[in-house]
Amino acid sequence: MIKEKANQIHFNSIVLDCHNDTMLAVVDPDTGLPKIDIGKDTNLQIDLHKAKKGGLDVGYFAAFSTCEESYEKANSNILALINALYWTRDHNPNSLEIGTTVEEIKDILSTGKMIAVPTIEGAYSLGEENAIELLNQYYDLGVRVIAYVWNPENALGAGTEGCKEKGLTKLGYQVTDEMNRLGMIIDVSHMNEKTFWDVIQYSKAPIIASHSCSSKLCPHVRNLTDEQIIALAESKGLVNINYWWELLGSSQEDVDVKKLVDHIDYVVKLVGIDYVGLGSDFDGASMPVDIQTVGDLPKITLELLERNYTEEDIKKILGLNNLRVMKEVQKIAKVNRKNNIEIIPNIKSGSIIKDKEKLLKAKINKVDAEEADFRIIIDGIEYKSKYSREEKIVYLDEDTNLAKNSFHVITFEVKDHENNISRNTCIFYQ
Repeated sequence: MIKEKANQIHFNSIVLDCHNDTMLAVVDPDTGLPKIDIGKDTNLQIDLHKAKKGGLDVGYFAAFSTCEESYEKANSNILALINALYWTRDHNPNSLEIGTTVEEIKDILSTGKMIAVPTIEGAYSLGEENAIELLNQYYDLGVRVIAYVWNPENALGAGTEGCKEKGLTKLGYQVTDEMNRLGMIIDVSHMNEKTFWDVIQYSKAPIIASHSCSSKLCPHVRNLTDEQIIALAESKGLVNINYWWELLGSSQEDVDVKKLVDHIDYVVKLVGIDYVGLGSDFDGASMPVDIQTVGDLPKITLELLERNYTEEDIKKILGLNNLRVMKEVQKIAKVNRKNNIEIIPNIKSGSIIKDKEKLLKAKINKVDAEEADFRIIIDGIEYKSKYSREEKIVYLDEDTNLAKNSFHVITFEVKDHENNISRNTCIFYQ
């Protein structure tokens, strides 16, 4: 009887997973090009069939990077995974769609499709020369959550393996301002404590931990202290409980759904029901013994119900708390993107390019060229551009020397006489 009620609650809730690494398994490890279609049955912890079985409605799909030999390499890795997510959407148009706002998510849910939200784990691509422009390009591509660091430190701050005395850098503060302006959610998972506290004290928007647990229940460098959890709640953000067994307990064979819900219980008792959610780390970590794939998610709802959580509270934990944060972060954003000018690039996003001359152009319609400004941005760097009035084409006017066998992102931007901005941003591989 209780299992039946739990299933009824679960499959009538918006179930949101705040972190997975599935796209890492989708791409070819040598080229970064998409290879595995999760619309088919796979041995991954998340595919679309398992997601349907588990009632997953919204997944935050991470584009992961760590400390690479260059910003360019990190950017290529991030773009490869974002590209793989769109490729997955295009191969499964009847079952998956990209969503970037609460309104979009609810509209897509009404069609019966699952929603994917692009996120970044480890912003190792952002440096002094490219950070703000590249951040805006990631926004154009639908990215709405960014964890500044993985474990090593970078140009923004320090991770759990970084220097304890190092916190948010000058560039990190600038990126935080821009994240707030764009309505992108800051994710503090993997930050060291100094960087965490710098971000908490500076950001004007709610902040999340996308996949972390309580260090009081399980002492681990990746988990959060009571003070950190309280600070996240005071920011009106939340903690999303990670399913990785090492963050939940001391031995893998003893970690099950009960241990996972123990961490939910702990956060609820510490700061309240509005400040906890779920962040599985599927396809990036080893799971509890009874939650091996996304298909096992209903077991969490059953355990919550058995602990006398109300239906309203369960719905908050499963997804509504995260949707609240997304809405509140985006409410304070100040984004000037009218997109009232038609911009048609010569390529489709995700294209493999051999002839660069075909790439670096876009047709511009519905614009008075005399009163417009044109820009071309590649990988966060602005290049010289020219506009042909006869052909209505904006094109590159200097060589780029872009890395070969890599992913890149190009933006064509037009600002009209009223300072309204229109942009079209594409990923390409060459």
